[in-house]
Amino acid sequence: MKGQSYKEEKNATLKTCKRCKHAFTYYGFGYEYCPVCKQIDEDDYLKVKDYIYEHGISKIIDVVRATGVEEKVITNYLREGRLEIPEGSSYYLECERCGTNICSGRFCKSCAATLIKELSTTVAYNEVGDSPDKQVTGKMRYLNRDNK
Repeated sequence: MKGQSYKEEKNATLKTCKRCKHAFTYYGFGYEYCPVCKQIDEDDYLKVKDYIYEHGISKIIDVVRATGVEEKVITNYLREGRLEIPEGSSYYLECERCGTNICSGRFCKSCAATLIKELSTTVAYNEVGDSPDKQVTGKMRYLNRDNK
């Protein structure tokens, strides 16, 4: 592949685009969209961003009508943290863990902190490995070892 390093070629996998369902080569970073859909997504995002910049606080239905970008796509931008709902709005996202109102992302600050703590505890535990509850005594044994 011209312009691709050996490492990128080695990590390339065949994926299905989340948007159009066509196969494409995925290099392990970025959104799981094919190049065409990635460009469409970026164009849609810029339409929404420009509309909000020009018109200020707007209802989501007004943004949908003005830009032609679907509501679920705009909601996805909010979930990804690419856009944020201003304070005092009548529309909010819900935290996926506790259901409280949030302005962007998937989790409220409290749930995010809890999840980070749980994840770091799990990672630390898995890095150390399982330790036996009782002290193990005896000799190590090998499977399929010749007893000569």
